Amino acid sequence: MGRCLQRKSGGFTLLNFIIVIVLTSIVGAVVGSIFDAFFVHQKYSTIISKRQEIFYDVMSSVSDDSAWKKTVDSLSNTSMDCLKDPVDFPSLPTAVPCDDTSGGSFNLFDRNGKLVIDTLTPTAGFQASGGTCNQFTSAGSDFCPLRAELTWKPLCTTCTSKQIEITLMIYFTPTPGGRRFPFTKKFILTRNVSLTPDASMVGVGFNFSCAVVRGGVQCWGLNNEGQLGRPAGSPAVSNVPLKVPGLESGVTGLSVGYANVCAIQNGNVKCWGNNAGQKSGVGPDPIPPTLIYLPTWAPLANVTKVATAVSHSCAVAGGAAYCWGSNQTGALGFSEPPGLRHDVANGSFGTAQAVLDMGSDVISIAATSGSTCAVKTDGSVMCWGLNDYRGGSNDICAALTTIEMLGQSRVNPNAKLCYPFYDETAGTPPPPVASPPGPANTSSNLASGYGALYSTCGPFTILTRTLACNPRPIQHESFPTGSGAKEIAASYGFCVLKNDKTVACWGSNTGSLGQGPSNPNMGSRAALPVINLNDVTMVGGLANAYCAIQAGKLYCWGWNASPINNLNMPNGGNPYWFSSRHTPTLTQVPGNVTYFSGGGIDQTLHGCAVADKKVYCWGDNTVGQLGDGTYTGRQYSPVQVTRFQ
Repeated sequence: MGRCLQRKSGGFTLLNFIIVIVLTSIVGAVVGSIFDAFFVHQKYSTIISKRQEIFYDVMSSVSDDSAWKKTVDSLSNTSMDCLKDPVDFPSLPTAVPCDDTSGGSFNLFDRNGKLVIDTLTPTAGFQASGGTCNQFTSAGSDFCPLRAELTWKPLCTTCTSKQIEITLMIYFTPTPGGRRFPFTKKFILTRNVSLTPDASMVGVGFNFSCAVVRGGVQCWGLNNEGQLGRPAGSPAVSNVPLKVPGLESGVTGLSVGYANVCAIQNGNVKCWGNNAGQKSGVGPDPIPPTLIYLPTWAPLANVTKVATAVSHSCAVAGGAAYCWGSNQTGALGFSEPPGLRHDVANGSFGTAQAVLDMGSDVISIAATSGSTCAVKTDGSVMCWGLNDYRGGSNDICAALTTIEMLGQSRVNPNAKLCYPFYDETAGTPPPPVASPPGPANTSSNLASGYGALYSTCGPFTILTRTLACNPRPIQHESFPTGSGAKEIAASYGFCVLKNDKTVACWGSNTGSLGQGPSNPNMGSRAALPVINLNDVTMVGGLANAYCAIQAGKLYCWGWNASPINNLNMPNGGNPYWFSSRHTPTLTQVPGNVTYFSGGGIDQTLHGCAVADKKVYCWGDNTVGQLGDGTYTGRQYSPVQVTRFQ
């Protein structure tokens, strides 16, 4: 019995051993297959992850202007020579425009000049683990199985913003017979050819700015009266540019006033923002921008120039001058009432009124507070409106010695009287009051009802207690026919650019007449040549100051408000009432300056210019009016506005 049991036991052990061996082999094979499949899937996931990483690296470098410039400027990318705009690549002697046959393969670099994608080396590739390699082959390789290739072609060579199409191909070629399958993935990207926002114009108002970019208007800064083209307070402020609805293209002119803007689009004028005196058109504050009409309700057409100020706006249309808004001082230039006082048609007009006596040969126009001047093709300058600038003096006799804005004496036969200097009763003015010279608030002055006003030159007269104006254009004494005037700009006075590329100015003077240190505070009715300027291509106004573009550089002179320094230069530590530059001085705007505007009459404390198709701003930034995404002021270090939509 014992032997039988032993034999039986031994047979079981042998059979069990055989079964265990078989089962172990089967389980081992299954487990091995499971683990092998797991590792294959894990490796494939790594490859997919690397593919996405390549795509994001390419997208990042293509969209980064600095990286794109490194790419286009690379000596290896000869197919991209036609993309090298001389503005962005000053070393390029001439630009060869792209056409429909342009394009080809290229290498991609990051902003530090590091090679991101090597297309031009046929064996360049990536390992599945992420590193670069140089053994890629279309026959397959497990060590170097990934490759990225980039090509480009023109998408639109005639558009304002020329674009190209970029194709990214990613190949995965593992060793044949492996468990991983090859694939090809294609991505399409586009970008503008130019590295710059393609800005052409810029304008500055009270705590806000606007620019023409790629043919459309974008604005930033304060929006309390809808001056950004959006409903007032929505947003309240913006420190980056916002597109103005309805003005996305076709804009060829721009003028920014105190809290309103006018633009020329397809030959018509559209205005928006504050509408005091109907300077922005008929009705309440126009948002979005609305057309300016003639009294016949036909749109004002064929417009080539536009100018807007504190309470009125003007334009050149078909060579004629038109104005709209407040006519309290005769600034619209379309009426000549009889008698001494200008008391007819002195209300507000929301439609464009044709200015008298200007014909159809007007080439430039500028508006300031209550006054307007225009340049004609014969080189003469005609002015109308307020012919008085008293600077807030309570001495009514100051009117006889301060500035005559229209360039002719206020006592000439053409002079009329308009807006009262002191509050008078409507209708017939009271008779002249005899009052001896003396200090303010003398008993005789108070008894006469003139409050703090006083006289240092004898009796009060109609001339001394009212403002002088000319509601019909008169010729500036310094600019008769043939004087060579070409363009005009406004501030607390006017500056004229002449055909010989010099500038002459008149009006208020806190250095703004550009006469150097001599007689810095004496205003002038006559236009005085600005010193040290002889090759000017453009002049524009700031608050009691001007700037001019000479040989591609920006020079400024006049009031330089401390501590903001709106002239974009140090003021020498002087208090603001002394912080003026009486001589044109080079500013810190980089590059080749092509356009300047600085808010001539609105006491704004910042300025902007266009250089190399880019917008630079400086000065106060309390509500984001510099457009750089911050609220940090820039005393004399311009910042580039980059976040255009």
